[in-house]
Amino acid sequence: MILEVDQSIKIEQTNTDTVLALANGETLVLVVPAAVKRECLMLLRRRGYQSLAITLKVFSKDSPAHKRASQVGQGERAPDLVLTTGRLLKML
Repeated sequence: MILEVDQSIKIEQTNTDTVLALANGETLVLVVPAAVKRECLMLLRRRGYQSLAITLKVFSKDSPAHKRASQVGQGERAPDLVLTTGRLLKML
C-alpha cells in the first residue's frame, strides 16, 4: 500500500493552522488549529516533555494529498476533521 502525505505549515509553527492530507486512493484532510497546537505544547511541557518532533515525508505536488491540502489551506474546501486538544493528545 502506498500512502501519500502532504503537510502545509509545519506543526511547530504555532501561529497558524497546520493542514495534513493523506491519500491512498481516497483522501482525508485534517486541520490542527494554531490554538490547539499551542495548548498541546503547553500541556506537554507541564508533563515534562522537552520537545515534540514530528517528521513527515512530503510527496510530489502532483499527489492527491497535496491537491486536497492546498484546497483546504486556501479555503476552497472544508477539512474532513479539525483536531481538538484532547484528541491530539490521545494520539501522542
